[in-house]
Amino acid sequence: MDRRFWTIQPLEVWQTLQRTGEVRVDPTNYHHQHVPERYLWLVDQLRQRCPGYTGLLPWWAYCEKPDLRTHRHRAALFDRIQQQVRLELEPDPSEVTIFPIWAWDTVYCGGYLALTLSAKENWEERWEAHPELEDLWPRPSPWREELEASWQLLFSPELPQLCRWRGREYSMFERSVNSEAVVEILKFSAVRRAEVFTQVSRGIRSPGG
Repeated sequence: MDRRFWTIQPLEVWQTLQRTGEVRVDPTNYHHQHVPERYLWLVDQLRQRCPGYTGLLPWWAYCEKPDLRTHRHRAALFDRIQQQVRLELEPDPSEVTIFPIWAWDTVYCGGYLALTLSAKENWEERWEAHPELEDLWPRPSPWREELEASWQLLFSPELPQLCRWRGREYSMFERSVNSEAVVEILKFSAVRRAEVFTQVSRGIRSPGG
């Protein structure tokens, strides 16, 4: 059964998608022209694990329809009014990778990803015994290798089922705000609906608003 996903992008992305049929991430526009190290790690993993993945930075998508009442007033990069679009997507399932939001956040923040609370606490206790290493990044051996080995769990189908020690049950395959998805290429053929809206930076009022 096919699934729906949603992504919020600048209106220019939607305009380009309509004109060209496909849009790839431009690294120069990514995170203020800086690509975080963990994103590069993720790209390398996707290239190894997903047939057909060529190694581009991914587009991110929600597994549940995002509420535009929240996104209309998020602070933008500049103090200006921006046109955004919420795209509803139905991509080929083989082109989508889904994982729990909390698990990616753990990887992105350089934390230790574990199936059990005891394993997580054990690693953190060993690490905290070396405060002299706290400011070093990348982490020195063997800590870096241990961290990256733990991050492999991000792609494990066991992860959502076994990590109930976090106090919540997760399912990698249910349509839930607990999960997010990545795709390498946005395709016009996968768009089922496009809703343009105005995003207003803090301190800026929209005309007539």
